Amino acid sequence: MALRFGTAGVRGVYGRELGVANIASFCAAVSRVMGEGRYGVGYDTRRGSFVLAEVACAALMWGGRRALQMGLVPTPVVAFAAHHFRLTAALALTASHNPPDYVGVKVFDGEGLEVGRGIEVRIEAAPKSLPSSDGFGNPLEKRGVIEEYLGRAVRSVPAVEKGMRILVDGNNGVGSLVTPRLLRTLGHQVVTVNCHLSWRFPGRSPEPRAENLMETADLVRRVGVSIGFVHDADADRLVVIDGHGRILPDSLLSALMLRIVAQGKSGDVVVSSNSSLAVERVAEEMGCRVVRAPLGRTSHELYGRRGIYATEPSKIVIPAWGPWEDGIFAAAFLAQHACSSGGLGPLLANIPRYSYVQTDLPQTRLSDEALKELVRRRYREKDVDRVEEVDGIRIEMKDGWVMFRRSGTEPKVRIYAEARTESEATRLLNEAEELIRTNSHA
Repeated sequence: MALRFGTAGVRGVYGRELGVANIASFCAAVSRVMGEGRYGVGYDTRRGSFVLAEVACAALMWGGRRALQMGLVPTPVVAFAAHHFRLTAALALTASHNPPDYVGVKVFDGEGLEVGRGIEVRIEAAPKSLPSSDGFGNPLEKRGVIEEYLGRAVRSVPAVEKGMRILVDGNNGVGSLVTPRLLRTLGHQVVTVNCHLSWRFPGRSPEPRAENLMETADLVRRVGVSIGFVHDADADRLVVIDGHGRILPDSLLSALMLRIVAQGKSGDVVVSSNSSLAVERVAEEMGCRVVRAPLGRTSHELYGRRGIYATEPSKIVIPAWGPWEDGIFAAAFLAQHACSSGGLGPLLANIPRYSYVQTDLPQTRLSDEALKELVRRRYREKDVDRVEEVDGIRIEMKDGWVMFRRSGTEPKVRIYAEARTESEATRLLNEAEELIRTNSHA
């Protein structure tokens, strides 16, 4: 089965859609496109990721490349290593927030940036047979990648006199190896939950949505911590829980981090098409220009524009640190600023509040264009201010917006809606869901 890139890398069910043979072929194609040099390979806790990482290293070395074997590391650490060690490319064997039976691979260039669509097309089109080579490449053992990351991260955030008590939910994933250590090094007292490694993710679902975090939120309230940090399985995502056990909506986190990062700066702020209006309002207030980009492409847009900040729901890019999504560094960065500000409360003051809701529906028989045409027809008679098709289709109205897009990682149609009130956001979502359900077999 030929592999195709989705929203963020390549993903599939282990042993059925993605396995030893097509990962070897895929890495041969990556090697041909990216060229000679040193490559990095790291992997997450998922069943099969270790095996596929070994296959990736072997395929790269068969083509004469040198392979830096990073071992069990979070995806942001793989991206950091690509940049810090000046690699030709780095591969993270991970399926991020997907269900436990999935595996996947993300490809980063030497800047630590996920490869763009142009490179993805070339990799998809490249010959998949293992290349012949005059010499077998060498494995390069690198056991200190996490230590390098920790040292650089500690030097890149402001110091505080006294730390906080913080809970970290590592989702039984690789972030468990790094985030607690980083926060403790910075002087915080850390309580961990779901930080023993397991591909089964027994603590909760890998996707850190509010409905999956109720037990963690209750624990944050009961154990008396100031803040809770939650990751997905590879720690590129971050969700925040306040000391009262309230899960911060992604919109609040994105807007909050923007306010901190953009202080005293001006420039482009890149948001995904499904990002909240709250982020746009804060950006405008701070004199920044907002640019929308498809999910999975915000980092590229930010890098090309030399912007000051990028965000997708539960994902933060701080270019002063690097052009990759990094839930670990974002947690440390926020912890230091919350400490020096007297907690989360003062930081959240005056950030606009909206109600943001989302649902997923099973894949329909509608093609992408048929889905868009269905939505255009349905909302043609509405009081629509703007129709945007940067990523799926987004309908903007006076009091809110609704967006439809196919998932790039799972067979689902995702629907998002936002409005000033919860009742209006729910109405928009229910109306959109009914439209898809009644036309799913068209």
